[in-house]
Amino acid sequence: MSNTTLRTVIIEKSKSIIDWLRTAIVWIMVIPIALWIIPITRSYLITIAAFDKDTVFAVQTLALAVVLASYAQLSQSIKRVVDKIDTEKIDNQGVLIEGGVHKMHERMAQLTNSIDKKSEKRIFVLGLNLGMSWPLIKGWLLDKKYQDWEIYLYCLAPSYVNQSDFLDKKWSAFINAQTDDILEFKEANKQFLLDNRISITIRHYSSIPGIHGFKLGNGDNFIAASQWTKGGAVLDGPAIYYEQILAANTSKRATFYRQLLQNWIDKAEANSIDPSVRQIK
Repeated sequence: MSNTTLRTVIIEKSKSIIDWLRTAIVWIMVIPIALWIIPITRSYLITIAAFDKDTVFAVQTLALAVVLASYAQLSQSIKRVVDKIDTEKIDNQGVLIEGGVHKMHERMAQLTNSIDKKSEKRIFVLGLNLGMSWPLIKGWLLDKKYQDWEIYLYCLAPSYVNQSDFLDKKWSAFINAQTDDILEFKEANKQFLLDNRISITIRHYSSIPGIHGFKLGNGDNFIAASQWTKGGAVLDGPAIYYEQILAANTSKRATFYRQLLQNWIDKAEANSIDPSVRQIK
């Protein structure tokens, strides 16, 4: 039985129990009073010494208190169960984005447009060669709609690519070209970036790129694992599939994936250099 079905069943059963309790409350209120108002039943109750006026209302009050307490306890229990099911439901929900970096960037563009808090306006890109990420981010910036953003770009160090036996050597020249373009963009748009309080930081890292992805300051993460080419000799380009960890998802699973991506970002930072010291062509 799925979480959604289980949730529906529990709610429906709970409604039935609550309806029964409401009915019980009505009867508890009505029956003692009715028995006491009707002369014959009142005389009988007095005769057998079962009730007097004070007893009737005392029993009624006690019974009502018990039912109301049960009602409150049941409502709290139902809420706890439903909340737990909802949490597990979120925990099991993964937003799988198919179509590679372009589709993922479409989703991320929507998010960046909706982020208003200055403290959340940060993007960390843990990339391979930035072949797709930088052109898309550059396009956003050229729209001149963004302010107060901090952009951190991580890509493989060309020297690390050249020395590696599992990375495509062609990436080295490509990364150099991408880096030049980023640095030239910063120089050509220096005043625009300054006026709109936008910073761009690029780092070349020298470590195994097992995980890559994107981290937004609001808590949304996009994560993908690197893949081997069909022959298995070298790593393939950026992933076809990304999993989005929603900012609203505070489950253990989501927390683990956020920590996982941050762990790889920290590793990249610890083994990185600032390529801006290179001379711009």
